Amino acid sequence: MVDKHTFQMYENLFCEQEWLTYVKDTRRAKHIIYKANLICQNIFLFDDPLDMECCYIPHYFKDIDWVFTPNGDDEWVFMLNRQGFMVELSQAFLLTKEEKYIQKWKELAFDWIEKVGVKNETNQTAWRIIDTGIRCRNWVTSLLLFQHLAPLSEAEEQRIKYSLELQVKDIFANYKKKYLLSNWGVLGVTGILAVDLLYPDTLKKEERGWAWNQFEQQLRIQFYRDGYHWEQSPLYQFEVLMSSATIMMHYDYLERETPFSIRERLLNGVQASYYLEDLSGKLLALHDSDPVDIRIERDCLNAVFSTDEAVRTDEYLLYVGMKFKHNQVDSEKKPLYSGEASGNIIYKNPEKDVFYSLHNGKHGSGHGHACLGNFSFSLGGTPVIVDPGRGTYMESPLRNYLKSEYAHNVIILDGHPTTVPKGSWEYERAGNPVAQSVYEDDEVQVSEVVYAGKTSEHTNACFRRIVLFFKESFYVVILDIVDAPGVHMASRSFQLHPSVEVTEEGESLNLFSAGSNVFMQQLQADHIKVKGSLYSPQYNQLQSNKMVVAEQSFENVGIFATILSKEQVHLQEVTVKQDGVPAEVKKDYMHGFEIKGVKDNEKVHIFYAHKDTFKGNKLYFYEETPLYGRLNIKTHQGNKRIY
Repeated sequence: MVDKHTFQMYENLFCEQEWLTYVKDTRRAKHIIYKANLICQNIFLFDDPLDMECCYIPHYFKDIDWVFTPNGDDEWVFMLNRQGFMVELSQAFLLTKEEKYIQKWKELAFDWIEKVGVKNETNQTAWRIIDTGIRCRNWVTSLLLFQHLAPLSEAEEQRIKYSLELQVKDIFANYKKKYLLSNWGVLGVTGILAVDLLYPDTLKKEERGWAWNQFEQQLRIQFYRDGYHWEQSPLYQFEVLMSSATIMMHYDYLERETPFSIRERLLNGVQASYYLEDLSGKLLALHDSDPVDIRIERDCLNAVFSTDEAVRTDEYLLYVGMKFKHNQVDSEKKPLYSGEASGNIIYKNPEKDVFYSLHNGKHGSGHGHACLGNFSFSLGGTPVIVDPGRGTYMESPLRNYLKSEYAHNVIILDGHPTTVPKGSWEYERAGNPVAQSVYEDDEVQVSEVVYAGKTSEHTNACFRRIVLFFKESFYVVILDIVDAPGVHMASRSFQLHPSVEVTEEGESLNLFSAGSNVFMQQLQADHIKVKGSLYSPQYNQLQSNKMVVAEQSFENVGIFATILSKEQVHLQEVTVKQDGVPAEVKKDYMHGFEIKGVKDNEKVHIFYAHKDTFKGNKLYFYEETPLYGRLNIKTHQGNKRIY
């Protein structure tokens, strides 16, 4: 059994310096006690931000069935068997010192051991490797929190230890090579390492070496050099980071050395997580992710990894304790995240109250969605153009739709998507990200992505999306270019948050939400329509929303523009001349348009050259303004060549 000094040292360090004073009146502490009281009545509710398949509908068991799903979704069973509520019971005990929470902890643990504690054909859904690893980690975390103040008897601890040994053996027995490149692998192996920390006689020396070696390789291979997790889902990036941080934290509390520095291996990923939180504290809902409040979880990471970012409240101390109390003063963050390796561009500018993302990476794992070129946008913390969410993992038309290009803010050519999912976890075909670039100065921020696909006739198609943010006038310009031989119809979709109301005002659509207006206007669109769509704010939840769809036919090359602005604007094409050529320039070689504010008449001009000029003079003119290069802008501050 574990030396009592181990538990005493952990609890003393965790709760030292008036821990209770810092946390007892916080909103999260009250919610933990509320949920722990439900659990004491066998009522289960999965609403934690990192509950991978959350369910806000509580379910009551008279007698717990650990493999029963009340909603027909096995993911509910998986959540039940991860047993995050064991940590909540331990936290409720530390907050209140009420023994009922520990009694319930024991009741649940031994009930699980008695009913499904030995794996067989009837209880497979209680024994997936990912859930077993999480459950092991939750049991160990719980014991570290309460065992000093409310110790198990020797016989009780022996039963817990024996069960943990069985669970660890099952992880070893069912571990597959592919888990090296999977959140499943990290969440399974960190369960092994948690048990080994508490009960080191569980593992042989070679097993311990294998587990640490796998863990280090997982963290090496699963993160791009820009700190983004390869599966492309912010939710699963946090799952990997938080499970790793828990191991790092436990080893630090017990003054045990780890074979490699977890901090050094994951610091890039933790720092990148700043950009995965929008200006309202919500998780960026790319791919299989939900826009949940992620502030406390990010504060935990900043504390455990000792970053230069300040925490927002004291609630994180509920999870990391006083040894990791973080007193860092915020350092200035760059607004632009340019994930050159992962293919993700995120612009987070609190000063301008703007947040947007642009995706151009590999689709990642089965958690990836069909969304090359996908654009999302929020203003002042209010979501305007959004990702559709995930809704469910069950094989269904809903799952297929929410993963498809039809539900995302992308370009679809002739009704033939570039990337097509096949069921919940596979793909029929996928586009290929080609390139991306960024530029920023005091006047403008520019992000560009390029990806390739096939037309419905199986010829090559090239898609280019350029987003320009003019900081002073607050114009967001989405410039879309499609290069495909023949005559085509391009459809550009924009999913709106359910809170956004849409009305027509003059030349624009007024996107109204939370007391603020965003005007949307299209250049080059045969048809603009607003239609109904579906949006999932969280797993197991679904709402109706609106989608703006702009359609335009073109031959060979199509160039389209969408403008988002705080005030109404006039949008029109302008005439560009090639030096020495009297005829009008083909738009492929130099396309120009003007944005003019209705109230202030402030003008912004954008000039884009899709093709290189190889006949005649290379110089072009708009009125008296000389132009050369692929992308030029002109404002009251003067003209500027971006590329």
